[in-house]
Amino acid sequence: MQHTILLVDDEENITRSLRRLFHRADYKILTATNGHEGLDLLLQHTVSLIISDHRMPEMLGSEFLARSRDIAPHAIRMLLTGYADMEAVTEAINRGGISRYIAKPWNDEEIKQAVRDALHVFELERENRRLTDELLEKNKSLEQFNARLEQAVKERTHELALKVKVLSGKDLITEHMLSLHSLDETLNVVLHVVHKTLEMGAAAVYLISKASIQPAAAIDQRGNTLDEDALQSYEISTRHTQAFEQVAHSLQPTRVEQDRDHSVSPFAIVPILRGNDLLGYMEVTSHHRGAPISEEELNVVASFALQAAKAISDAQAHSDIDTWKGEVAAALKDWDL
Repeated sequence: MQHTILLVDDEENITRSLRRLFHRADYKILTATNGHEGLDLLLQHTVSLIISDHRMPEMLGSEFLARSRDIAPHAIRMLLTGYADMEAVTEAINRGGISRYIAKPWNDEEIKQAVRDALHVFELERENRRLTDELLEKNKSLEQFNARLEQAVKERTHELALKVKVLSGKDLITEHMLSLHSLDETLNVVLHVVHKTLEMGAAAVYLISKASIQPAAAIDQRGNTLDEDALQSYEISTRHTQAFEQVAHSLQPTRVEQDRDHSVSPFAIVPILRGNDLLGYMEVTSHHRGAPISEEELNVVASFALQAAKAISDAQAHSDIDTWKGEVAAALKDWDL
């Protein structure tokens, strides 16, 4: 990299002397006769080193060097002074951030060595800034990686915990179905498992019977089972009817967002299927008013709907057997057997 040096002195013979002194070195030399010209040049060029006289008209060297810090904060600054003026040197150090001062008349070899040392310091500081920026960038990347890793661990932990809950719930339902229970008892067990597993709000199962849809089991937001009287007065809203029609057409779960007046929480309707036969619907309500039901929650409800379908099929099979037994008994009676 070629370094640029800015020389500022109101005596042009001084700047010419310094220029000649560095003509064999690979430096780009800029000169100015006052502080204002020097500041203009700093706005136009990237400067590694500034050498300025102190006693100049319009603007003292200490003031110029102080103002130069705002434009070229990383440039090395040196002060030339022909006076034994320690107050000016102190001001230049405090305000202008000079690295050293050089008294006039100077020793050529001394000033050349001072310039080499200053440019070496400039390179070291520049490399230090580069390494610091690189380290900060790597630390930032590491923080982002750790954040992603932490999020991935949280998601995986949540996923595994949910799977354990789902499997435990399915085992509970399966164990319940091994014994003889009424359909509404089994459906209530399914709804309670869904409520506990997903921490959902209210839930219900609707069965299709002779082209009508009737609630067969339901629990409220707190997980309390609705009795027969409550089910009899259960109202199916227009939004539910529309959702039922959509699910009946697609045989896929559907989610219903919160209504405009926020009077109804978001809910989802999941088909209860035996093969491609639609037996009914399972409804789940969001556990937090206004919070939509996630795709993950919807998939879990769909898996429990399969067990509800098994319970309904078993109940229908038992009903068919009981009907068949009644018909056989009636026939035998008619035959006097």
